[in-house]
Amino acid sequence: MRLSDFELFCERHQSGMFYIACNVLGDSQKAEDAVQEALFRIYRTFGKLSFRTAREERVYALRAAKNAAIDLLRQNKPCETLDDISMDKLSMERGDTTYSAAAAHSTEEYVGRFIQALPEKTKAIFSYRSLGLSDKEIAETLSITPDNVRTIAFRARKKLMDSLEREGLFCESDR
Repeated sequence: MRLSDFELFCERHQSGMFYIACNVLGDSQKAEDAVQEALFRIYRTFGKLSFRTAREERVYALRAAKNAAIDLLRQNKPCETLDDISMDKLSMERGDTTYSAAAAHSTEEYVGRFIQALPEKTKAIFSYRSLGLSDKEIAETLSITPDNVRTIAFRARKKLMDSLEREGLFCESDR
């Protein structure tokens, strides 16, 4: 194994890995730590790895980043995981006053908070889709079927649209 091969691997996948880790952790500094840990794990076995396609390599890199981010999340936040966060907690709290989603600065901010509160698998599907992965690639990464990927994404989008409509940030006629 030449170091330059690993450097090329890093160049190709580091930004996608960072994006996935940032979505899991919600913190760019922790995401950098997770990516470094993932790359370190990959480096230790890099000479033994062989990928048949670029897609297979990409899925491997993104899965490694996701796993490292989840490991970091478990270490730093043992009391409450993203799966435990309910939709009721979407509103931001400051002291004794809770600001509703309608008081949010923008729809984008509300959508960001909505996505952060989704179950881990659903959030991962949104993240992978925004990186341009196909449903098949996402399914391989998450060990589910492509049909399941589409179903989860459809239900999450519907839930988001309904939530936006309830908060007055979106109208049925806009769909």
